[in-house]
Amino acid sequence: MEVQIKQEGKATVVHIIGEINTPDVEPFRQALEEATAASSGSLILDATLLQYINSAAVGIIAAIQRKLKEASRGALVIRHPQPTIARLLRVTRLDTVVTVIHKDGEGKA
Repeated sequence: MEVQIKQEGKATVVHIIGEINTPDVEPFRQALEEATAASSGSLILDATLLQYINSAAVGIIAAIQRKLKEASRGALVIRHPQPTIARLLRVTRLDTVVTVIHKDGEGKA
């Protein structure tokens, strides 16, 4: 797993590359915590190059969403997930609490 954090206007974008397996969970959590702390607006998880995510990482995303919501600090958006990742978001119902923007432009809040 590789994580790159960049600013796009007021949004902080976290580019996630590769797979998030058990050894990657803690570094992933730390990267999202740092990005959340540095963000003054929305937090965008760019999943364009994310190939796999385990259930622990899904839990981390849900926790970050709650943290942002409780602090009224902006939205959490998952951008361009691969079909397998999008399916996991639907199965876990994470797509009901975060905005998911697909490559075809469809989004769901």
